[in-house]
Amino acid sequence: MSAVGNQPFSVTGVISQSFAVLRNNLGGFVLIALIVLIAMVVVASIVGGIFFGGAMMAAMSGGISGGDMSTMGMMSFGVGAVIGSLLILVLILAIEQLGVAAITYGTVQDLRGRKALVGECLSRGLSLMLPVLGVALLYTLIVAVVPGIVGYGLGLVSDPLGRAASTVLQVGGSVVLYVAIPAAVIEGTGAIGSLQRSADLTQGYRWRLLGMFILVGLILVVAAAVIGIVIYVTMSISAVLGGIVIALGGIAMTLLFIAYVAALPAVTYYNLRVAKEGTDITEIAKVFD
Repeated sequence: MSAVGNQPFSVTGVISQSFAVLRNNLGGFVLIALIVLIAMVVVASIVGGIFFGGAMMAAMSGGISGGDMSTMGMMSFGVGAVIGSLLILVLILAIEQLGVAAITYGTVQDLRGRKALVGECLSRGLSLMLPVLGVALLYTLIVAVVPGIVGYGLGLVSDPLGRAASTVLQVGGSVVLYVAIPAAVIEGTGAIGSLQRSADLTQGYRWRLLGMFILVGLILVVAAAVIGIVIYVTMSISAVLGGIVIALGGIAMTLLFIAYVAALPAVTYYNLRVAKEGTDITEIAKVFD
């Protein structure tokens, strides 16, 4: 699939094209999502066990009086818990970006009419994990941390004002920086360069991207409602059958969601470049050759 010349950016076109990419690579992308999800759970469990278990033992060894930990023990537990929590967050984010980079690579290959194997996608994702992690950390800082701080500060004056300011900053940052990770994966522009590249590509299309976010959200709501109806019907037939549907349906929806939200920015990036620069997919994907 290639584009010649500048073509208009279509929100519905991007959404449907992303679903087509997911359909073409359903097994591979879902498997990547499953591997990433399992890795996140395993790493969080191991690191959590090491830090929280170690911190608890250190706290208890500080002395127990009447079943209470000593002050030094409590401080040791608190420090260990904070360090462990931060490490878990960074590792989970890194593993998540491995999956995002892998699916981004697979999406670009699909757009150019090629089929990327799961191993090939994961290999590319692993090689790009650290650069993409840098983008993700800056993205999180801009889209989540800064709005949270601003919202908290303004919330001291007026709670509605604080909530409104935080929401506007979060949504605005998400729109402006939406294609930063595809830019990092495909162009290798570095963390700050990828954020700037995303800002440049989204300029002039940000209201459309906001509309796309809303439309995708509505699609997810409808999908959740359909699943809810299926669960209700199966539960009325058999509680056991309903439980199975809930478990399997929840896992399936989670994996499909992970795969789709990783593919959507890559398709958006491609369509923005076509619309703004007249670039075709062969030119975009040649970096992987």
